[in-house]
Formats: sequence, structure tokens, C-alpha cells
Amino acid sequence: TTIKEEILSRTNLEKIIDKFNLYSVPGSENMFMENKVASIRSRTTIDVSRSRRGPNTFSISFKDANPETAMKIANGLATVFIDENLKVREAQAVSTSDFLTNELAAKRKRLEEVEKKLRQYRQRYMGELPDQLDANLRILERLQTQLSEREKTLRDEKSRLSVVESQI
Repeated sequence: TTIKEEILSRTNLEKIIDKFNLYSVPGSENMFMENKVASIRSRTTIDVSRSRRGPNTFSISFKDANPETAMKIANGLATVFIDENLKVREAQAVSTSDFLTNELAAKRKRLEEVEKKLRQYRQRYMGELPDQLDANLRILERLQTQLSEREKTLRDEKSRLSVVESQI
């Protein structure tokens, strides 16, 4: 129904009438546009076939005494429909693209905010984070080893001091 309404719309039929100079023969020049449109509508047939497996299709036929004119008008109606359909799809694609661009920008901004908070959190709790446990344990072990070495050095120096004092 939508396809039929779109193809047989007054706007589309007026385009076809103007494009092919229909009703420009003597005697029909003074016809009202409503009558011209009604005449084309009455001679146009649109069949829509629905398929469960493949795409839905439609066919446009036009009856006229001149087969070449009938072919031109049927092709013209199909072309007008296809052109309008392409414009609608292009507008939808642009709209979708704009929506996705805006969503991407919003998500990027949100991600930057979360990353900033994460950086601040890591700076605030530097050395206290769970993923730093291994590094902290290695540092602690190294510091304990240094402490042990320095305590031993201190004991050795105290021993030498006592030896020197006893010699004095």
C-alpha cells in the first residue's frame, strides 16, 4: 500500500506528465491537472509480491495505445520511485551516521572522564593498589636485604671499634 501510494502520488504523477509532455496534444491541453493525474492512476497497475525467502518485489505496468509511451511511463514511474527511495535511504544513512558520530563523541568523552578519575585514583593510592603487590613485595625484600647488610656492617664496625678502643 505504501509503495502504491508513493508511486501514484500526485507529485510523482505530475513529474511524469511534465517529463513526457503527456496531454500536450490538441484537445487535452485544457484538461485540469486532477483529471490528468486521475487518468494516469486509472491506467497504472502496481503488483507487489511478497516472498518468504527472497526480497519483496513489485512491478509497474501502464496501459496506453502507444506501446513505446506505455514503456516510457512505466519506466519513468519506476525511476521516480527508485530516486525517491534512494533519497530517503540517503537521508536515513546520514541521520544514522550523525547519530553514531554523536554517540561516539559522547562515549569518548565519558571514557576520558573515567580515565581521568582512574589516573587520579592511582596517583592518590600509589603503591597501595592490588596490581602493585608483587612490586611492593620485591621492594620490601630488597630493602630488608639492604637492612640486613647494613646491620652486619654496623656490627662489624662496632667490633672493630671495640678492638681499636681496647688497643688504645
